[in-house]
Amino acid sequence: IGVTGVQTCALPICFTGATTVSGGVLRLGVATALPAGTTLGVAGTGATFDLAGLNISLTNLAAGLSTGVITDLSPSVVGTGTSTLTLTTFTTANMVTQITDGPAQKLAIAISNGNGTPTFTNNANTYSGGLTLLNGTGSGTRLSITTAPTNSGSAGAIISSPFGTGPITIGQIAGDKATIYLTAANATILNNMVFNTSAGTDVPTAIRLDGTNLTLAGTLTANQAPVNLGDGTGAGSATLRSEEHTSELQSRQYLVCRLLL
Repeated sequence: IGVTGVQTCALPICFTGATTVSGGVLRLGVATALPAGTTLGVAGTGATFDLAGLNISLTNLAAGLSTGVITDLSPSVVGTGTSTLTLTTFTTANMVTQITDGPAQKLAIAISNGNGTPTFTNNANTYSGGLTLLNGTGSGTRLSITTAPTNSGSAGAIISSPFGTGPITIGQIAGDKATIYLTAANATILNNMVFNTSAGTDVPTAIRLDGTNLTLAGTLTANQAPVNLGDGTGAGSATLRSEEHTSELQSRQYLVCRLLL
């Protein structure tokens, strides 16, 4: 779809097939305007996908271009003040489209997949509603981190990161199959993390740590599960930082960390 100015999709399922925004603003008038099975791509300079205060469920995001934007342009707060984009089969590596809050409305992302290796790689993402890893079908949901993020700001005062500025929540309830799969070296994650499950996917751990020198700088909350790191190689390592202390962890198989920070 190439749009000049603003195009509003106000009817349920106003077209079929994949959705690519190549220019202008595509704004949704109803939550069901796009086919449930569509893959959304925002792949043009200045191209914008506007949730318009709605909670949207799609199958997947295409890699897109870093000059495209997914946001919510509502001029005032709608509902809870946060619009959620749920991706039921998010498997795309190198998803570079920028994701931002709008002028009044926050944006949140929720993902599910079958043990895929999707990556968010736009370091300029500023959405603050959080990134949630849902209970995945089959083996479960994975978020893959293959390269060290380039963050702006600091823990508690993030300006931008590939995962936005809000918390990363692993699972919703204990037993959910969800994990972060980290193979990058020297990665620092500034985002706060909420641990609701340690069931993992192919390895029973909330964070599968196959990379080295991971720094978790945000607040780690053991909500419905302990803070849990494990690896599949025996070589992973991590640093957990708080204002009160720093703990060095040399990860072994299925290391469980219970922290009072």
